[in-house]
Amino acid sequence: MKILRLAVAGWLVAAILLTGAGLQPIGAASEEEASAYTGIKKDLGTLIPFWRYHPALGEHLGAPLRAFKTFASDEDVTFQYNNRPYEKEAIFGDHINIVRFLGGWSPTGRNYYGTNLGVEGVAQYDLAYRDEEGNIQYRFGEGVSDDQNYVKIRLDPYIQHGYTRPRIVIDNIPYAFPEVPSVSVYGQNAPPRDLQEWEDFIEALCRELVRLYGYDLVNTWSFRVATEGNDHKRFTGSMEQFLAYYEATEKGITKVLPGAGFGAYNGFGEFGEHLSTVASYAKENGLKFDWIAASTYSGGVNKDPDLEAEKLKNTVQMVRQHAADGEQLPFEIHEYGWFWSNEFGLPTREQGARGAAGNFHFLMNLLDVGLKQIYHWNTTEDVWIDDNNYTFLSSLFWLFSILNYAEGAHTYELHTRIPESTDIVNQKYKAVGFFGANSGMDMLMVSSFNMKRTNKVTGDVTVYIPKSIAPNLSDQSNITYTLLSDETDVYHRLKTDFGNAGTLQLKTQKPGVISDPATMGGSTPEANDVIVNNYETYEGMMKDSLTLKEYEGTLIDKGDHYELTVNTTSDSVLVLSFEAVDRTPPVIQLSVSPNEIVLNSEILYVDVSDADSGVASVSMTIDEAEFPYNENLPLWDLPLGEHVLKVTAIDEAGNPSIHTLSFQLTTDINTLMNHVEREVDQGHIAVHMKNSLLVKLRFAQTVYSRGHKQTVSHLLNSFVNQVAAQSGKTIETIVAQRLTRDAMYIHERLNK
Repeated sequence: MKILRLAVAGWLVAAILLTGAGLQPIGAASEEEASAYTGIKKDLGTLIPFWRYHPALGEHLGAPLRAFKTFASDEDVTFQYNNRPYEKEAIFGDHINIVRFLGGWSPTGRNYYGTNLGVEGVAQYDLAYRDEEGNIQYRFGEGVSDDQNYVKIRLDPYIQHGYTRPRIVIDNIPYAFPEVPSVSVYGQNAPPRDLQEWEDFIEALCRELVRLYGYDLVNTWSFRVATEGNDHKRFTGSMEQFLAYYEATEKGITKVLPGAGFGAYNGFGEFGEHLSTVASYAKENGLKFDWIAASTYSGGVNKDPDLEAEKLKNTVQMVRQHAADGEQLPFEIHEYGWFWSNEFGLPTREQGARGAAGNFHFLMNLLDVGLKQIYHWNTTEDVWIDDNNYTFLSSLFWLFSILNYAEGAHTYELHTRIPESTDIVNQKYKAVGFFGANSGMDMLMVSSFNMKRTNKVTGDVTVYIPKSIAPNLSDQSNITYTLLSDETDVYHRLKTDFGNAGTLQLKTQKPGVISDPATMGGSTPEANDVIVNNYETYEGMMKDSLTLKEYEGTLIDKGDHYELTVNTTSDSVLVLSFEAVDRTPPVIQLSVSPNEIVLNSEILYVDVSDADSGVASVSMTIDEAEFPYNENLPLWDLPLGEHVLKVTAIDEAGNPSIHTLSFQLTTDINTLMNHVEREVDQGHIAVHMKNSLLVKLRFAQTVYSRGHKQTVSHLLNSFVNQVAAQSGKTIETIVAQRLTRDAMYIHERLNK
């Protein structure tokens, strides 16, 4: 009985977890109960490009700028990568944080992988130093040459490549400032001994930035105090020393740049209490505190992306309660390293489908707490073989490529019904809809993630899409898809090929474990041969994962919502794009009514429009003869009498529309006079001919009104003779023909 009770209790806990998350096991709910899941689970707001931010480690420590040309930008790729208009760029980085800008590097610094220079050696690259008298001097300013000005040297490459509004990170305090320097793996971490000296340095640095790049620009920059400043390895001072350091830095900046952004470090680990203290101090002392920032690195044990996101959100809300701007304070991740290592201690960013699913879960969970920016590291793995670069796109590259086309969309987490599973705790599903994106796309992303990489749960997931949030969808929508899964991600294929070639490294041989190509293959000659010989296949796989294909499923209309059932396997992300099927033909509007008698001085206006797919082609016939399409058809071009106009329009979806109009063209003496005046104005009749032609027509109009038809006949004959005599001379031939035609038409109708 105890075992039975435990089993029942476990089932209840699982059911509570599921229903609390808006997930309903298939078969566990009646139709009435299921209807509760047809609304919106969460309104996540308008999707801003929070993923287009990149950290930079300073000029001497390695920058993210690179010339990047890749197959992901090919025209046949749906989710194309759009390069910035510069020679070099940070991939998926429109904005940068420049970290360790001041110097203060570890003795092994300068080129990040360089030899140990010792403290004295590395301190040569600090922005400040002490002279022989013990006074602080700067390695920047008007008296310093450009090739020795470390501010200019470190910033110019970014400014020149369009990164004109960087965030400068005030960390790694130069060795000249502390009483006793302290060195960690990242560099000097002891606080400055003289805060006035420090404030003067910061003020001088800001004035140098203004001198180099202009006040109006630099006043829009932002500055961050410290990196992971809650960690004693990054700042060895006390809480009181940090607050004083924060205040002195803020004063030095705002004295020169009152419009600049300013805020605290990116918190690492359990940083809520420490950062809340900083927020309270800033509030009490009128100091700027413009964001809440975090570092997110995960590794070791399998972590639940939903639970970890909730913990981070709770920390953000905790800090907001102590900050002056409260709920309005933006949340940012200044170092994004989810999946930094795996449960086996292997460094990896989970470059394949598992990484895409886990990152999607984690990031989407943070949208409702106001996530504005994430600064991510490399999104490609590059293998150099014989001076040739073989680029492999990571899971983040794939995910960000999709999200690029969802930018601007109204974003919603949607309710789902999920498969029955014995792995109900470890298995995670998430469905997010993106509707009305700037790209014109309506998309749905469904991810399946299992905390245990070897647990592969397959089953149908039903997604509920309320009609109120997706006005362009219908049960006739054309659906296309792409899928990143173990079968379609290039890293699993690469692992298989390394294994077949006998070069797969022992540490990556465990089931489901992947890493970068060098780690998996060991960079052996055999591994290089695998990459070179199969790269065309690998490139094709990566392009295919970024390209939409026809999908067999359909939306089911359920009245106030649609249902879509998709088959999923952990770990994977399915992307569905919905294109409205245009069944509405173009609209053709004419300015002439059916059977209308129209003077031939008029213009017949033809307006063709299509509000859906757009007009593809328009053709016209007049009296069954092909006629060049003209939106403004001059009727004087046509013979007098009865005509049939036929306009045929086809939209981009292939829907045809045909409009047929019967009308009759006529003219009179007054209209003929208008033709003469117009043709004179347009240079088709010599000016000196105008009066002699119009005198005849005006007199004909006068006597016609008195009923003297015979006199009108003589005047019209005289007009025709004069036009014939001047045809091809003072009157262009085609104009003469039309004037004669119209005069004879009027003459013939005199006695009718």
